[in-house]
This record gives sequence, structure tokens and C-alpha cells, in this order.
Amino acid sequence: MKKRKKLKQSKLSKKQGYSIALVIIVFTALFLRIYPASQTTHLMKFDSYYHLSIANLMKQKGIISWEPFPENGRPHLYPPGYHLLLILISLFGISLATAVKYTLPIIFSLTLILAYWLVKKYASREQALITTFLLAINPVLITESFGSPQAIAFPLFLISIHYLFNKKFIKSGLILGLSSLFSPMGFVYFSIPLIAYSIYKYKKRVIKYLISLLVIPLSWLALISKMFYSYNTIAFDYFAKGIKFLSFINPWYLALVFIPASLIKKPRKKIDSVFLIFLFTSFFFYLSFYFTKFFHPWRQSFYLMIALSFVAGEVFTRNKKALVLFTAILLIMLSSLSFPGLSNSDYQAIHQFNASDLVLAGHDASAVILAETKANTMLDISFESIQNKQEFIELENFFWKSTPEKLKPVISDYKFNKILINSNAWGDKLLDKLNISKVYISTECWGTYCLKPSSIYKINRS
Repeated sequence: MKKRKKLKQSKLSKKQGYSIALVIIVFTALFLRIYPASQTTHLMKFDSYYHLSIANLMKQKGIISWEPFPENGRPHLYPPGYHLLLILISLFGISLATAVKYTLPIIFSLTLILAYWLVKKYASREQALITTFLLAINPVLITESFGSPQAIAFPLFLISIHYLFNKKFIKSGLILGLSSLFSPMGFVYFSIPLIAYSIYKYKKRVIKYLISLLVIPLSWLALISKMFYSYNTIAFDYFAKGIKFLSFINPWYLALVFIPASLIKKPRKKIDSVFLIFLFTSFFFYLSFYFTKFFHPWRQSFYLMIALSFVAGEVFTRNKKALVLFTAILLIMLSSLSFPGLSNSDYQAIHQFNASDLVLAGHDASAVILAETKANTMLDISFESIQNKQEFIELENFFWKSTPEKLKPVISDYKFNKILINSNAWGDKLLDKLNISKVYISTECWGTYCLKPSSIYKINRS
């Protein structure tokens, strides 16, 4: 009896230890995300400014089909789930800007509890704890917790896995389909491994699963299909820029993938099979930018690191030395964690604009101008839909690879009256050839080191 009692107490204390460790991991995840955000009055990602603009617009007008920005406007094709959630949060006395800043990182951090439960249920507590630890401290997942509602698609993906394993195909499909109302690309990338697994495991039920999976996104597409055909506005930014593929191949990412990949064995548990498929597909899409620019690497790292964390959780239960090496690499990356943004001088310059200004600025600065001032812009941080693709390329060339000869017709053809050259913009080299006047300049310095000035120029039109 005494031995049984001691054994029960030992098991109970072990469970309590795992629970305490999970609480520490979740609070660590929250701290790593909330603390950097609390140290600035600005939003952490430029995508956030776009979502803030849309949420403000929807709070005034309801669900919209047209955006009044950039100049001339464009159809609004982004699904409304995230913006409605922000508006709902704002009803409790929280500003929309605060909701945009903190909602996604909090959701991602709390999703770790769900991740732990799922892995514990279908694998083991030890594997669950390692997985949540890796999800919490991964620097890529910290920075990508801001800006894009893919963080909302993540918990829906995990819930969908649970129902799929229990052969509740309609529930699984509908829940994952719901993610398309928050993050369309998240829906696509999270659907691929589950569709592949269901084809492998439940051959006769695949059609039923696919129908339930697609009913919500197809219903939403049906609502906006008229805009697709009427305006012919769909064009992706990466078809125009000619971004260099190698600039997105991060050697740290490759090292992180290689360590667990070299130790992978044939999966024995169904949860390991799903995430192994997910790792292969997400890594393929990450590298596919070399072959096609459709799958853009700016988003791929988020899905790659999620899949990697779950696969690594299984591998490192068998190999603790590899876990130490993997964690060391994450901590090195974490030590240099940064959130790219505008300088204080850039924000000061942006707040010089008023409602009569139509501004040509880079995408990052344009997103802030639209969210925080009454001015309008020629470009925007989000450009899934544009009225005229050639116009978009011409304007963007000003900041990427234009020449004075190419720029003069752009200025004569488009009626913007101000140009903002912020501290990380390229277009300043072209200004000597233009008929403009500098009307504002601001510089940010630390000791003897100063950033490039943030300058506003007025177009002198004859």
C-alpha cells in the first residue's frame, strides 16, 4: 500500500511539475512579445497599420467592399474576421490601436496551452513541453506574432487536427475553414498537411472532408467574386519587384531545419506524421521562391518554424544533446531580436501631413500615414489589389530602381503634391534632378551617429 501511495504521489508531483513548467513557458512567451511592444508608442509591424486603418473604417461604416486609399481607392478583398474582432475588443473601452498591438501576440502565447494539450494527448507530456518551449522562444515566431492574423489561424489549425484524428471530418473542416475569414494564406498553408494526411489515412472520407473544409472560404470568395471580374485588380507585389531569392535564405533557418531533420525517424504517432508532412511542405514553399514568386518568403518562415517546433519536439525527446544545440541557436538569434521600423524622426515627419496632402512615400511610411494622419498616399503597405498594375510599378520604382529619366513622366502623370524620403528610403538620390522644394527635415542622432534625415519635399508644378 505504501509503495502504491508513493508511486501515486510521484506521478502527481511529476504532473504538477509539467503544469508549472507550462505556466512558466506561457508567461515567458507573453513577456517576450508584450514587453517589446510596451516599450514603444508605435505598432510593431507595418501590416498592423493597414489593419488599423481597415478596422477604423469598418467601425464607422460596417463591413466594406471598397477602400478609399491609396489614391483613387480600390476594392477591399481582405476577409473581415480580424477587423471585426478588433472592433469587438474596442467595445470594452480599449482603443483600436492597442487592440491591434496586443491581440495577436496574446492569442499566439495562449495557443501554447492548446499546443501542449494536443501533443500530450497524442504523444507524451515530455514531447508536449519541449514543443511549447520551442514555440515560445523562437525569434521568428516572436516577430511574426505581430502584424498578420495568421496567429489566429494557428489555434484553429490545432483544434482541426484533434477533430480530424477523431474522424469528425465536418467539424475539422469547418473549424479550419473558419481561419480563412482571418488569414486566407494561413488557411491555405495549414490546410495542405491536413489534406495530405486525410488522403493517406482516410481515403474514402476525403471528399466529405474537402467539402466541409472549403464551404466557408468558397462562400466568402463568392461574395467578392464580382470585384475580381469587375475591376480586374488582382496583382501581387512580388511579381513587380524582382526581389533577390538569396536575400531570404537565412542560414540560421537552414541550421535549425537540419538539426532535427537529420534525426527524424519513421513517425509512429499520427500527430508526428501530420507535422512531418507540414515541415516538408512548408520548407518546400519556403525554398520555392527560387522557382516561382507566388509563394512569398516573407510569410513562409512563420509556418516553417511552427512545423519545425512540433517535429523537433518529437526528435528531441530522443536526443537531448541536439535539443541543447538547437536551443543555443535560438538563443543566439533571440539575442539579436529586432523589430524593423521607422525612426522617431520619420514619425515626426509623417505627422506634418494634413488632409490636403497626397503623398508619394515608401510602403512602410505610407501605411503609417494612412493610419495616423488624414492625408492620402499613392502607395500602401498592402497591395493585393490595385487599379492599375503599371501605375503601381511606376510609383514603386521611385523607391526601388528608378532613374531621373523614368521618374519625370511619373511626376507629371500623377497628381501627388508631397514626397516623403524617410530614413531608410532610396529615392533621395533622384531628387537633385527634380523641380521640388524641401519643406521639412528631421534627424535622429545617438551621440555622433545620425540616421539619414527624414525629409518632406513639395512638388513645384508649373
